[in-house]
Amino acid sequence: MTLINRLQDEQGAQIVLSGSLRDLASAFLHEADQTRSIRRRSQIRREAQQITLVAQLVEQGTYNALRAEAWLEASQHQLAQHRKERRRAAHA
Repeated sequence: MTLINRLQDEQGAQIVLSGSLRDLASAFLHEADQTRSIRRRSQIRREAQQITLVAQLVEQGTYNALRAEAWLEASQHQLAQHRKERRRAAHA
C-alpha cells in the first residue's frame, strides 16, 4: 500500500468516525429533549457538546482515532444508560 493510499484510507476513516460521533451527539440532544429533569437535560447536552468537540478534533486530525473510537463506544453505552433512566423515571 502506498503512502497516498494509506493517507486516503486514514482520511476516510476520520470522516466516518467523525460522522458517527456527530450522529451520536444528535442522539444525545434528542434524548435531552425527551428528559424531564432540567439537571439531567443539561448534563446530557454537555455530553453532546463534548462529543461534538471530539468529532471536530477527529476531522482536523488532532485527536487520536483509537481514543475517539473508545470515546464513541463509551458514549453509546452512556446514551443507553440515559435512555434506561428516562424510562425508569417515566414508570415511577
